[in-house]
Amino acid sequence: MSAAIGLGIVSIPYIVYQSGVIIAPILLCVGGYVSYWSEVILMRAAFKTDKNNYGQLVKAVLGKKARLLLDIIFIFATFMVTTIYIISFGAFLPEILVRFGMSDVVTTNKARIIIIISTTILMLPVFLKRNLSMIAAFSFVGILAIVYVIILIIA
Repeated sequence: MSAAIGLGIVSIPYIVYQSGVIIAPILLCVGGYVSYWSEVILMRAAFKTDKNNYGQLVKAVLGKKARLLLDIIFIFATFMVTTIYIISFGAFLPEILVRFGMSDVVTTNKARIIIIISTTILMLPVFLKRNLSMIAAFSFVGILAIVYVIILIIA
């Protein structure tokens, strides 16, 4: 969820720039309205079927094959989001190093090593835990990182 929030927050200025100050709020309101009603529909279906999560709901309403398709879609989406984060991290880290006065590191191959080590350190807890409830504490760090990136973009 924090990934979606992060990408959404970072993309809002670009949306406003591309669509204009008048159309952008309209698009944001329409998107919010559609999101609200899709959530209402999901909640009504969950209450009627007495299912506690999205996977159980899909299986109850659409069957086992749809549940398998949902799992495949979730795996693919998770892979794509992870790939986007790694690519973005590799693109932003050199700029962050320059802002901290480490421009000599960026011009050498040391930047690649720093990117690989940093990405590994950030992603390792996700891959090693069987239960992801432990990484919920890192959501706050993720939100701080999003705010930091927004400040970098604005500054």
